[in-house]
Amino acid sequence: MTDDEMVARADANYFDSMSTLAHAGDGCEVRDGDGMRLVRSNLPVAWLNIAFITRPLPDPAAQIRHAITYFDAHKLPFIVRVRDGLDAAAERAIEAQGLHYTDSVPGLVLADIAKNTPAARVPKGLEIHTARDRAAFADHVQMVVAAFDMPASLAEQFLSPRLLDVLDAELYVGYLEGEPVACSALIATQRVAGIYNVGCVPEHRRRGLGEAMTWHAVGRGFEIGCIIASLQASEMGRPIYERMGFRVASQYRTFAR
Repeated sequence: MTDDEMVARADANYFDSMSTLAHAGDGCEVRDGDGMRLVRSNLPVAWLNIAFITRPLPDPAAQIRHAITYFDAHKLPFIVRVRDGLDAAAERAIEAQGLHYTDSVPGLVLADIAKNTPAARVPKGLEIHTARDRAAFADHVQMVVAAFDMPASLAEQFLSPRLLDVLDAELYVGYLEGEPVACSALIATQRVAGIYNVGCVPEHRRRGLGEAMTWHAVGRGFEIGCIIASLQASEMGRPIYERMGFRVASQYRTFAR
């Protein structure tokens, strides 16, 4: 697989995964058209309402105005994300509409997971379960709250129990002595194992739990037919993923008011 194809597949998984999360929520919407995907979560948090530029826009000025009008009509903060180098004209149109570059999110890819996924290396005592009922789902949400310092009210709206019924989406919880301590998630599309929600509670960090939760999701992706894995990394997580063999394949540039 060429680098360009890996990037295209990773892009598509990112867009589709955010759309999956949005579709699971109440009153949410996803709109596609002419190189732009609007993902509206209905929550008053900018990073949960995204205008993705998926390919070069035929009419950047008009389409960016449309995205702004759409989110403003719903009285929601939002961001625009575009892969670095994809559409310079769109970036100029975004800034002309009063949005400004804020940061870039690295997109990492693990190529050929059949060869690059090691045998399971699970820290002693860690048991990883797939959330298949409301109780385990609640543990996953609890771990997201603790790992990402997210308000519980937001996590409970962002992560809907409807995700339990989504094909090719799995939520995982890591337990030590019966207590939830870590989490990760898999959303598989385009034969890509999209890795999300990797984290652990602060008191158990630096013990390899996050790495184990990541490898578990990658391995499950391989089992259901994925050929590469991808994720969007935080600054804290990026060195860990690079040590695991992931490499930065793209940068998603963020624009906001």
